This record gives sequence, structure tokens and C-alpha cells, in this order.
Amino acid sequence: MAQRIFADAPAGPGDVHTVGENDSLWTIAQLYYENGRMWKLIYDKNASVIGEDPNVLPQGMKLRIPPKPAADDAD
Repeated sequence: MAQRIFADAPAGPGDVHTVGENDSLWTIAQLYYENGRMWKLIYDKNASVIGEDPNVLPQGMKLRIPPKPAADDAD
């Protein structure tokens, strides 16, 4: 799985994640937001790149990571 260099820094506009082996939107959301249930934020930002099936993420795909909402209400 890909790792962030600054794991404790909040995701900000322009953060890009390169999909690694065994990555899913859930695991990426867990990495950036410490909450896998926030995967839809990443999907919504990248739907045009990901396509209709959020379960298909080819290794090497670049995903833009939106900032975490102020309130943890994206579940």
C-alpha cells in the first residue's frame, strides 16, 4: 500500500495519491482521514478518472485527495 510521507499532515487541496497494490478507496480514506467511511469524498472528487465502479483502482492511478471536512459528518 502507498504511504504518505507526512502522515500526520491534513490532506490539502492538491494532495495526490498514487494507487498502490491492494489500495482501495476505503484504505486510502483511512490513510488520509483516519476514517475509511469517508471514501466517497475521494470517489466524488475523482469520479471522472475512476469511472462507474469505485472498486476498480488500477495500480499507478493518480487520485486527488480533497481536504477533510471541518465536521466529521461525511459518513
